[in-house]
Amino acid sequence: MSDVTITLFSDPLSPAAYRLRPVRSRLRYVFDDVDLRYRCLVSIPDARDDAARDTDDSDRDTDDVDLYTDETAAIATELSELKAAGSMPVAGSLTAEALPPSWAACEAVAAAREIGGPDVAFALTRALADRTFAEGEPTGTPEAIRAAAASVDGIDARRVADAVGSRRATAAVGRDLERARQTAASLSEVDVRGTPETVPLQPRSCLDGVAGDTDRHSDSGGETGVDDEAESDDAAGPDSVGTTSDSDGTGSNSGGTGTNGDGDTNSDESASAAPPTRDAILRAPVYRVNGPGGATIVDGNAGFDAVRDAVRTYDPDLGDTGETTGTQSRNVMQQYGAAPMNAESFSPEDHGSRAIEVLETLPSAFTAEICACLDVTEETCRIALHRLKRDGDVRRLTTGAWTRVPEE
Repeated sequence: MSDVTITLFSDPLSPAAYRLRPVRSRLRYVFDDVDLRYRCLVSIPDARDDAARDTDDSDRDTDDVDLYTDETAAIATELSELKAAGSMPVAGSLTAEALPPSWAACEAVAAAREIGGPDVAFALTRALADRTFAEGEPTGTPEAIRAAAASVDGIDARRVADAVGSRRATAAVGRDLERARQTAASLSEVDVRGTPETVPLQPRSCLDGVAGDTDRHSDSGGETGVDDEAESDDAAGPDSVGTTSDSDGTGSNSGGTGTNGDGDTNSDESASAAPPTRDAILRAPVYRVNGPGGATIVDGNAGFDAVRDAVRTYDPDLGDTGETTGTQSRNVMQQYGAAPMNAESFSPEDHGSRAIEVLETLPSAFTAEICACLDVTEETCRIALHRLKRDGDVRRLTTGAWTRVPEE
């Protein structure tokens, strides 16, 4: 495993993150030897609609109402941009108002990360997003999260759903937000690619009153995801931004206080007493690339090339598989004026075999994601996939995503 790590600050229910998922998929495909981690940003704060409608100034600060109103407008804009892009499938009935607060989804991802590790966490974010955006069935409740998690191999869907609302899961999301706050605070001190946006942390600091919420689980009982999962710090290396380690791992926990899989000390008291803050965090999605002696922050909108270049700043050989003869042939044809699709058609490259390789890395993927991984036009990708479907090598899921057909 490389000394370079990539941390994705994102949210499974963020329209912007879903629109830009082909970048993430290509990173997983190209940099299979890089430790890729997921940290939750709560893109859709809890009770944003209630805050916007609240007229009792004694109960809610005017600034808070403005923040929630701004966030509601931002989510609506992101959803419009997602639909306008037309690359990732979106249910026609989905509206910004129908998108639920993403605290529950983020807590589920934190639980999956601790129970099964980063690969399981990424798989769950994919399942939650696909169900929400492609199928138009928002995943804002434990029941909906359990249904989405049931489609993920290697995950106990009931255990993850039961963890939603637990103090431990809430604290885990809080620690992710603290990493995002530290990273946002460091933007003037590190290498930055693109223009990462920041948003106020205040609406996302929904930890007030946790200690008195009887609906939340206790760390001392019940089989609830992160609450029962042991933890330890098995970090691959130090974190170069901020003071919070970014490792994933498993180990032990006793009496509700211990070291979490990210290297932080956690307790019920500290989780429930965390005060709200008006500090800024990142707007999803943002990548942080850590390498020997430094860190680079990359705006997700900057695209794959920007993240790849940041990675190769620390290790020039990473992700370099070398151009095949077919790829070189295609590139030469395009240099001499051939249209991209014509060059791809005349190239000796086997796009079908390459698509199969992508689906070996990504258990399921939409056409736009496979297209990004192959670095070919969408039409060439579609032709290759439909040939594979005809031959019985791939099939489509109910979401419209492609997956391999298991060999008998």
